[in-house]
Amino acid sequence: RIREWCFGSFDGAYGGELFHGVVPRVLDVEDYKTLTLEDLANGICQVDTANWAEPWEVLKSRILEGFEAIAKELEAAGGGNAIVVSHGMTITTLIYLIDPKAVEELVLDNGSVTVLAYEDGAFHIEKIGDMSYRKVGAKLLEGGHDE
Repeated sequence: RIREWCFGSFDGAYGGELFHGVVPRVLDVEDYKTLTLEDLANGICQVDTANWAEPWEVLKSRILEGFEAIAKELEAAGGGNAIVVSHGMTITTLIYLIDPKAVEELVLDNGSVTVLAYEDGAFHIEKIGDMSYRKVGAKLLEGGHDE
């Protein structure tokens, strides 16, 4: 359930074709980034000739339920931490569902770390898109180390 959005008949195609071509033309916007996640999801459904893409209501439910299932399982086992690997638009959607304002200027880099807490049946954002560990790793790869 925490897989990436399905782009329907555009899955596997060059992203620019969908995001910079078809969706803006069909939804009459210059830049797809001005669309809400809901409008983008429903726009992808509009242009999907394979009928595979998920409308917003299905997409948001799938993503939230997937992450909640992981959190509830961990909670039932007594708590602790989990490392969950997912995809940029899926993580962005989850963050949006927790706090819509948190995604207004959000760009997640590949390999970034977002930290959430789950307590009393709700997620709370602790960090979004943290890249600090990559800087430490790059230093180590360059031969640097702390003593």
